[in-house]
Amino acid sequence: MNKKENLIKVIYDRIMKYGAISSRANELYTQTDERIENKIYVRKLIVKNLRINDTTVKMLSIASDDMTFSQSSLNDVRIGCENSRKIWTNVFATECDEEFLNAIISSI
Repeated sequence: MNKKENLIKVIYDRIMKYGAISSRANELYTQTDERIENKIYVRKLIVKNLRINDTTVKMLSIASDDMTFSQSSLNDVRIGCENSRKIWTNVFATECDEEFLNAIISSI
């Protein structure tokens, strides 16, 4: 593993250990019963008071199609952010630089 992958692994492990699990309907299906039967599970870790430049990190998460998250990987780590105009976005951790990931690790 390279350094960036190691940083993402730290975040992944903390989400898996401390994150709360919720579920919701899978919007990829067209019919309501299919959406409900094929739920998406999300493990979320709330981040408090982390401001990096003009971005506020609010949440770290991993989504899975099964409750065990056994098929999830480092590539599934998402970072929920809000910019200075209060616009929300999810960014995959693999898209972030090492400095940003280190700041997140320091706060969780």
